[in-house]
Amino acid sequence: MKLGRIAVTGIVAAVLAASAVSIAGASPGEDSASPRQGDTLRGLGARIGLRVGTAVNMDVLGSTGVDAPYTAITGSEFSTVTPENVMKWQLVEPTQGQYDWAAADKLVAFAEQHGQRVRGHTLVWHNQLPNWLTGGTFTNDQLRDLLHKHITDEVTHFRGKIWQWDVLNEAFNDDGTLRDTTLGARRRPEGVAVLQRLQHRGSRPEERRGVRDGAAVAGRGRAD
Repeated sequence: MKLGRIAVTGIVAAVLAASAVSIAGASPGEDSASPRQGDTLRGLGARIGLRVGTAVNMDVLGSTGVDAPYTAITGSEFSTVTPENVMKWQLVEPTQGQYDWAAADKLVAFAEQHGQRVRGHTLVWHNQLPNWLTGGTFTNDQLRDLLHKHITDEVTHFRGKIWQWDVLNEAFNDDGTLRDTTLGARRRPEGVAVLQRLQHRGSRPEERRGVRDGAAVAGRGRAD
């Protein structure tokens, strides 16, 4: 998996490097690269107003030995970072009412140290839900209250530190219909709007939020 990321990085670097000649004379904008960053992916992207992001495996970030380059590349080459897993419900609240923000806080601190923006992924998903939730017996009203508390607590904890939130991830089946899951609020079309309103209450106005989905919607192919 790590080798795959490095290979992709090399491909993107080659594409951006090929474009560098044509954009070298462009006037620097708000996101212009510093001389130190000039030849990195993020530096080349900044010349054309493009942010370059990566998903971060927190089990590897900060490692030494053969995995040490992973941390260096993550910090130098990318302008945005997205946690692979550590902001998902299963990881932040493994036991009901007991939060564990340590790994997610570590990523946020890393991003701040390296001048990167953080995409919060994800507040609600049908996978990687805590066992106490999927194995419990809850009424629809109780599920709604649990969902409300989870979203409110997480966005409040990270208030002012997240650039974009994936509020709802993969809510649709491949045929475009809403996915039926443990969370009752997601079984109804209005559930999407409810989730957006809940997230908005705890975030700052400048924090972007959205629904992320790769399913076919209304016959128009894949969407995000």
